[in-house]
Amino acid sequence: MNEPDAPEPVIRDAIDGDARALAELARESAEAHVALSPRFYRLPDAADALARAERQLADQGRTTLVAVVGAQIVGAVDLTPLPLPSLGSMVRARRAVDVGIIVSAAHRGRGIGRALLDAAEDRAARDGVELLTLTAWGGNERAIGLYRSAGYEDAGMILHRWIV
Repeated sequence: MNEPDAPEPVIRDAIDGDARALAELARESAEAHVALSPRFYRLPDAADALARAERQLADQGRTTLVAVVGAQIVGAVDLTPLPLPSLGSMVRARRAVDVGIIVSAAHRGRGIGRALLDAAEDRAARDGVELLTLTAWGGNERAIGLYRSAGYEDAGMILHRWIV
């Protein structure tokens, strides 16, 4: 769905100086998620979002890639390693990462999410990761459509029940 004159995003590793832009993207994403489920999601304080982005960028085990159009960061993808199953688990030990993608609302529908997902998969494969997982809230049809079109399959269902 790229617009004819829309420049292609440049995907690169995030650097420390990207923390503010990542925090702003996270808050924009939080606003959209609050609309999907206000009881589950909340809008974090800007300072807290910035501190979280700084912690994530400092985490040597995590990979963050950003999509840049012009000089603006318009999307990001995180690859967070998942722990290996404990000894005696029925789950096979595989290197796996959890994938989280954010694309600014103003740049959705231009192929940026797909470019970030492709870059994440390439990086994960290069790093010896065998399995990528991700979650999407049930009402987030656009994200679910992207993931399914990229070959991601339902692997189960997370159920929840509010008791308070």
